[in-house]
Amino acid sequence: LSAIERQSPVEIFELTGVHPDSCSLRDLLTEFNLWSEGKSRASWDLYRAAVLWHMRSTLDANPTDEARAIYTEMNRLRYQETTLDQDREPITKPQGIPKADLDKVIDALLNSNQRGKNVGIKTQCWILAALPTGLRPNEWETARINQLTEGTWILTCNNSKRKVSIPAHMEVEFYRREYPDLEFKNRFDIEAHGFERVQLDRKMTRQIKLSERDAGWVQNHLAGIQEHILNGGTFQQYYDACRHALSRACENAFRGKKHYTLHSMRHQFAANMKNLYSQEEVAELMGHDDV
Repeated sequence: LSAIERQSPVEIFELTGVHPDSCSLRDLLTEFNLWSEGKSRASWDLYRAAVLWHMRSTLDANPTDEARAIYTEMNRLRYQETTLDQDREPITKPQGIPKADLDKVIDALLNSNQRGKNVGIKTQCWILAALPTGLRPNEWETARINQLTEGTWILTCNNSKRKVSIPAHMEVEFYRREYPDLEFKNRFDIEAHGFERVQLDRKMTRQIKLSERDAGWVQNHLAGIQEHILNGGTFQQYYDACRHALSRACENAFRGKKHYTLHSMRHQFAANMKNLYSQEEVAELMGHDDV
């Protein structure tokens, strides 16, 4: 409902040829096809998902062949590109950030007005701290840096993705390997045989070694976060201010042709590490459970 409320009135999907109380699944499919002509891809995807959800709920409650056929037909619908969509110049969203683009972004951050320049400096610190560490943006909230006795700098952070369960298809594959004499088609078969969910041991934290230069940027970044929180702010506010500053810098530097996010620095870190380490080592540095 919140997603629907955010749409402009022009994009709202309303029934025109049938009353909601008497609308069958076939009527709903027809109404959706009529409404969707000329709509944006985002609106089309949003309401297609909503209609599919409703049809799925109806099918679960009353699994008739007709309902299943209509659901399948709706599920096979694909968005038709309009002439406007084809002519529109897309905004590229690169995964990493090349050195030349990084320099332009930093210049744009530091050349903003005085108020924006303060946030720009903090955003610069975030970018230059994220590039050599690969932290997810939310992992900076609990990150800490220490210098060992031999002088090595170590950044420690909590792995933000610490799910202990695994996807259903991996669960089924696991039990097929462990119990080849039993039949496992889906998760319901797992429960029917009396087995429980597969649990994995996940690393709760990870550590990254830093050079003296990189440690300086990380220290400045963590100090900025700490100061903001001590002054009554929240990490989310700090993050929002920096990501908005980066968005404005990209707009100024590339005029809408390119858009980088704070998460882009993590992608660049991964690309850099793949040139130096094995897949297993890169997965460890990134806080992934597998390659």
